[in-house]
Amino acid sequence: MAFGLKYALVRDVENQLLVTTGFQFEPQMGESAVFQGHGDGVGTGFVSVGKGFCNGVHLIGNAGFQGPVDTSQNSSFFYSQLHADKQMFGWLYPLVEFNWYHYTDGGNRGIPLSFGEGDGLINLGTTGIEGHDIVTGAIGLKASWNQRVDVGVAYETPLTNRTDLIDHRVLFEVILRY
Repeated sequence: MAFGLKYALVRDVENQLLVTTGFQFEPQMGESAVFQGHGDGVGTGFVSVGKGFCNGVHLIGNAGFQGPVDTSQNSSFFYSQLHADKQMFGWLYPLVEFNWYHYTDGGNRGIPLSFGEGDGLINLGTTGIEGHDIVTGAIGLKASWNQRVDVGVAYETPLTNRTDLIDHRVLFEVILRY
């Protein structure tokens, strides 16, 4: 669970441009048996830019930094993502994404470098991870069933030799608007 604020710096509907910035804090939560509940939490600052084009193409870029309160328990890293999709039939969005993580500092929890990190999904505090990078790519589909429900699926795989915990994964998403 994370708490934070996000602010729209630019919201230009006519030109289909959105620029936001924000910060979130994820407190220590969860069970240590599943690599959670260590440290005093992590904070993340980010900037996002989204641009739509008249032919239904959308580009979204996101970049940020995540740093722990207790540097001995969690890792620090920069990240960025690039997302592109194309609206088809008014409701279907084929998509492609690229993700990059660059670790600036590792924790000191004794987790060996060969085990890897959690690419932002889980911050393991892997010892010796600083200076390492991982790049992933994903392809998928998103569908807007109606104004209140979106569903999506994507397949993600590393594009670098470093795989960490990712190796290959399938992601599912359901968005409910109220």
